[in-house]
Amino acid sequence: MERLRRRWAVGTVAAVLGLCLAALALSWLAAPESPTGYGPVAERAIVDACARARGGQGRPACHCAYERLAGSVPWERAVDLDEQLRRGEELPGDVEQLVASCWDGGGGAEGVTSTT
Repeated sequence: MERLRRRWAVGTVAAVLGLCLAALALSWLAAPESPTGYGPVAERAIVDACARARGGQGRPACHCAYERLAGSVPWERAVDLDEQLRRGEELPGDVEQLVASCWDGGGGAEGVTSTT
């Protein structure tokens, strides 16, 4: 049962993260200035899109996922991940693991390690 719950959580994380990255890419197109890295504009776009994708729930988990990405995944790789997800490819395991605990009650960004 725990294994099934964990698999569902990881799948949910991948789906939500994919929506977040896609929303971020769309916000870049609509924004007068496209972000060239992590920062307030990217954070707002990712967290807002993630929370909307979860029906307005889970904002702390979405913020946790952003913090983990920003602290561990280089911007160029985040852009590449967005492109992979748009092509229908799965999220790499290291990125899934990085953000999975945000939805398992892990919450904060402590213990973040680099994926590069």
